Amino acid sequence: MDKKLEAYLAAVAAQLPPEKRDDIVAELKDDILTRVEVREEALGHALGEDAFEEMLREVGHPLVVAARYADGPQGIVGPELYPWWQFSMRVALLGVAAVTVLGVLIKVMGGDADLADALSRGIRDAAYGTVFALGLVTGAGWVIERLDRKPAFLTHWRVRDLGMFEFPSSFAARDRARGRDRVAAGLRSGVRGARPGVRGGTHDGFSPVAGAAASAICTTVFLMWWWGAMGRVDLDLLAGEDGDNLQLIRQVYQVLYWPFGLLMLVRIAFDVMRVVTGSPVRLTAAGDVVMSLLGLVLLAWIAMVSPLAQIIQVQSVADVLGRLDTESWRETPEVALLSGIIVVGLLTEVIHMAGAIVRLSSGRDRRQPQG
Repeated sequence: MDKKLEAYLAAVAAQLPPEKRDDIVAELKDDILTRVEVREEALGHALGEDAFEEMLREVGHPLVVAARYADGPQGIVGPELYPWWQFSMRVALLGVAAVTVLGVLIKVMGGDADLADALSRGIRDAAYGTVFALGLVTGAGWVIERLDRKPAFLTHWRVRDLGMFEFPSSFAARDRARGRDRVAAGLRSGVRGARPGVRGGTHDGFSPVAGAAASAICTTVFLMWWWGAMGRVDLDLLAGEDGDNLQLIRQVYQVLYWPFGLLMLVRIAFDVMRVVTGSPVRLTAAGDVVMSLLGLVLLAWIAMVSPLAQIIQVQSVADVLGRLDTESWRETPEVALLSGIIVVGLLTEVIHMAGAIVRLSSGRDRRQPQG
C-alpha cells in the first residue's frame, strides 16, 4: 500500500510547479492517510491493496487532482469566452466553405476534372480547412483565456457593435420576418390604429469593429489556403489543356507566393488592430486607403507587367466585355476568370478607396450610427 501511495503522489507531484510541490504533496498525503484511517475504522480491518487503489480512484486521477491546485484557467476556453469561440468558428467555417466552393469552380472550369472528382477534392480540402480553422480559433482562445488583462472587445463592448452577432445564424430569419411584416403592414394599411410592422433586426449591419473581426478570420482562412495549409493549390486544373497559359499562371503564383501572403498578413494585423482599438474612424480610414493602394498596385502589376499581362491585357472596354462573354468562358476559361478577377478587383478597390477618403476627410463613418 505504501508503494502505491508513493507512486500516486509522485504522479501528482510531476504535474505541480516546483515552488508549491512539497506543500501540496504533504497536504494530499495527510488527506489520503486520514481517509484510510476512517475507512479502516468503519470496516474494522486494514484495507487491502485493491480496496486502497479503489479509494485512490475516489480521490481522483493525478492529472485531475493536480489541476485543482492550479492558479490559471482550467480549460482551453472558459465559459465567458466560449460563445466568442463558437461564433468565431462559425465565421471561419463560412470562410472555409467559400474557399472550397471557389476551388471546386476552378477545377470544373479547367476542364480536366469532372464535377464528381472536383467535389471529392473539395470535400478533402474542406476537411483540411475545418481542422485548421478549429486549431487556429482554439489556439487564439487558449491564449486570450490566459491573458492577465482581457482584450477590450470582451470587457468594453458597445451596443453599436452588436450587429455582428445577428450574422450569420439569424439573417435569413430577419429577412423572412421583414417580408412578413411588409405583407402584414399592407393588409393593415386601411385599419385605423393598426401597429406598424416590426423591423427585423436592431442594427444596420456590421459595425467597423465587427467587420474587422470577421475580416481577420476570413482573411486568415484564405491565407492558409494560399499557402497550402488547406490542401495543395492545384494550378494544373486551372489552365485546362493550354500548357502555355499554365506556365504563365505558375510563374505568377511563384512570384506572388510570399508577397501576396505578406499582404494578407498586413491585412490581418490591420483588422486585429481595429478590433483592439475600437476602429477609430480616421485611423481606420487611413489604413483602408493604404490597403486599397496596395491592392491596386498588385492588380495593376498582374494586368500590365506580370507574365499574365500578355494574355489578359485589354485595350478598350469592348475588349473587357469580350473577355467575359460566354464564348470566352468556353474557349479559355482561365483567361476569362483572371480577367474577371482583375476587373472586379480594380472596381472594388477604387470604391473602397473613395469611401475611405471620404471618411478620412470628414472624420465620420456613415455605415453605422455615431456614438
